[in-house]
Amino acid sequence: MKNKSTITIICIFVLTTLLSLSVAAADGPDRKYYKKGQAVIETSDYTKAREYLNEAIERYPQYADAYYLLGRIALADKDAKAASVN
Repeated sequence: MKNKSTITIICIFVLTTLLSLSVAAADGPDRKYYKKGQAVIETSDYTKAREYLNEAIERYPQYADAYYLLGRIALADKDAKAASVN
């Protein structure tokens, strides 16, 4: 029974560590570029927003939210082909 408790505690520790690392990654430098791109979209400066979002993706290629915003920009520009890629 003691062995089962130890394994449970170790599992909780590992999961907590992994979760904190993923949260730290979400607040990394790529997040700064994402937020800048998100803010620039509000001004309809899609060229500048693309630059920021592409920089975020370059730093963190799995950044789904940045790809989503690039797709939204493509739709706003009526570029259906680019929207379907993002």
